Parts: sequence; C-alpha cells; structure tokens
Amino acid sequence: QDWIGASRSNEFGEYEGIVIDFNYSANSLSEIYMDRGQWDTDQYRRFGVYIGGGQAGTNVYAGKTDRGGAGLSGNLKLQPTTTYKLLIAILPNGEFLEAIWNPSNASETLFYREKFDESWAGLTWSLWIGVNQGTIQLDNFHEISFSGAK
Repeated sequence: QDWIGASRSNEFGEYEGIVIDFNYSANSLSEIYMDRGQWDTDQYRRFGVYIGGGQAGTNVYAGKTDRGGAGLSGNLKLQPTTTYKLLIAILPNGEFLEAIWNPSNASETLFYREKFDESWAGLTWSLWIGVNQGTIQLDNFHEISFSGAK
C-alpha cells in the first residue's frame, strides 16, 4: 500500500494530545496516530485511528504486531462532507484515549480507551497523519495539555 503522510515534529508526553477538525471524504482511507520507536521493531508503539468506509477503527501496533481494526464504541456513522472533531490524548501509565464527535450533534460520538503494559508508560510520542486513498481535510489543529484524567 502506498501512503502519503506528514508528521508533527513536536513530541507529546503524558497529559498531552491533539484535537483536530477533519472533514471526511467518501471512499477515502486515512490514519491519524501517535507513535514511538522505529517501524517494524519490537520496540515500536502506535495508537490512533483509521478513518474510512464511513467508519473509524483503532490503529494500534505493539512492536511488530498490528492490533488495529477494532471498532470504536458509540453511535456515530461518518458522513461525507461533514466536519468532525478527533481527540487523541496520552493519559498516564501507558493509557490512551481517542474520541470522535460531531460538533453539530454532540450525542453522536465514537470512543476508545486502552491501558497498555508498562512498556508504553512515560514515553514521548510523535503525531503522524497518512492518506492511502482519497483525501482528508484537516482544520483547527490544537495541541492540548491537561492536568488529570478519570
């Protein structure tokens, strides 16, 4: 597969993350994720989301193993030409959170949260955005920091 991508050279740590507005395009496949380490090594880590086919799925790698593909929980079905918000937050002790919602209808959401083993804790992360087919329009990129998580 041919992916076209971009990265944010900034590094993110615990209690930090991003919020991005994105406009979903029909028949597109894209990914937005945080990663750490060198690709295709046992130390590689990735957490984020695949967006395509009107759905969002997890984009998780632990070492060389792709653990992606699980659906996010919630009731949101992505519609073309609609703007959504994506949150990816790095929580403490190797825990991550991602949420997608429709700002025009906050009751439409998707959500995923996972706590990984200690090899994920205390690391710094880089942001990557990739497109395999079609397009994704990104607006209002915000780096965030917060003081706690429940």
